Amino acid sequence: ISKTLGDYETLLCNKDNTFMRVHQSHIINLKHVVKFTKDNGGIIITKDNYSVPLSKNKKEEFLKWLGV
Repeated sequence: ISKTLGDYETLLCNKDNTFMRVHQSHIINLKHVVKFTKDNGGIIITKDNYSVPLSKNKKEEFLKWLGV
């Protein structure tokens, strides 16, 4: 692809808060989050059972979205 992840972050993450960049190399659809564990600094589990690491810099924003 000719766009960077930052380009996609700009397109997806600012519209309706459905997507969030949770790590340097991961943007997730928040509607597909089913579980969050605190293991290894934070792991997000999605509906398709994919494990996504949560960056230290994004942890506060993600926990706020969770309502914690």
